[in-house]
Amino acid sequence: PPSYLAAHTFFLKQGARLDADKLRAQLAVAGYNFVTQVVAPGEFCFRGGIVDLFPMGSAVPYRLDLDDEVVDSIKTFDIDSQRTLYPVNEVRLLPAREFPLDEAGRAGFRSR
Repeated sequence: PPSYLAAHTFFLKQGARLDADKLRAQLAVAGYNFVTQVVAPGEFCFRGGIVDLFPMGSAVPYRLDLDDEVVDSIKTFDIDSQRTLYPVNEVRLLPAREFPLDEAGRAGFRSR
């Protein structure tokens, strides 16, 4: 549903404040999977002050370097070599699924 996509799409910008616990919760609600190394769309990983994300609809994953609670830099990286490709100013994250898998979403599906 369009309302689901609108409610679970969010932006991450360089220089913005970021609460890591809140981001983990947002990613989980949006259907992203927590992994030890990002290799496919719909995955994310936290390693100290580094957050790796592979947004749905993106050709490459992104690496956020955090300085305390501020996004210091955002860069794309290669999955195989884990090396930086190029810097970007912001990332748009779409939900990992096109439909809600929470209890309300399942109840709506069953009622139809």
